Amino acid sequence: MVKFDGKHWTAKRTRAGPLRIHSYDHVADITKERLGEGGIVAVPNARPDEYRFEEFRRSARESGDIEDIADGRVFHDRKRDVYFMKAQEIRTQLKDIPLVFLVYNISLEENLRDDDAYRVLESAQNWNCIVGITGPSCVDSLEEARLTNPNLLASIDFFVGYSSGSALTGANMSSLDYYRENIRNKAFTNQVTYEHHNVGVIAVSGGHRTPHGIGEYIFGQTIGRSYTTIDRPSDENFMENLRTSLRTSQLSHLIMRPTIAETLRHAVSIKVIDKFRK
Repeated sequence: MVKFDGKHWTAKRTRAGPLRIHSYDHVADITKERLGEGGIVAVPNARPDEYRFEEFRRSARESGDIEDIADGRVFHDRKRDVYFMKAQEIRTQLKDIPLVFLVYNISLEENLRDDDAYRVLESAQNWNCIVGITGPSCVDSLEEARLTNPNLLASIDFFVGYSSGSALTGANMSSLDYYRENIRNKAFTNQVTYEHHNVGVIAVSGGHRTPHGIGEYIFGQTIGRSYTTIDRPSDENFMENLRTSLRTSQLSHLIMRPTIAETLRHAVSIKVIDKFRK
């Protein structure tokens, strides 16, 4: 079994600027410390025109003993025995109903468009993506979205029930309640593919930075603050092994811990600091 943090941004990045990362080695060391051997971190691109993971991967290739897996969608740091994989967070709408998807198994230098939830799901199916809904980010609109598209839950593989970065609101509790009432122990049949499967639940850190020096002392580290325990995927069949684990993940597989200081810092950064950087 290994620890899987399904969403961590690794570093601050403005829309036009580079990834503000101290170093790849620092991130990899913290990942090994927090998640242990075989630990996996998913690094999401935030927009269709952002390539955060690709930039992070380039810094890794310059620094470490890196082995690409799944055509570069994942890379293995062989020295530390940790993995980093590409993800994309997609904030979109389903007939004006807000939804947030978290998607894995996306090719390098490609991202899904975010203008329409139906198109997101269609493209994700065509690309054989692993698709989840980030519950804490859109829990208030989930029931309306499900009633609008009865195939919605059958179109996903996993549900993010808890995010450490949402600890300052009641979104995590509402998200977990939604999972228990509408998803847990239920099987769904996709009306497009006719595939019959369960939808698992995961916990993510949702962290935004990997601080170094005084920042680490003040704010601490968020990689692995929350995570999901899964079977270790094989290098040869990484994505399908991961899909199986995420579809079958249960609440008992989750470690859920809040992040307070870094979440407050990020909120202030968005509202104040970024205005002065424009």
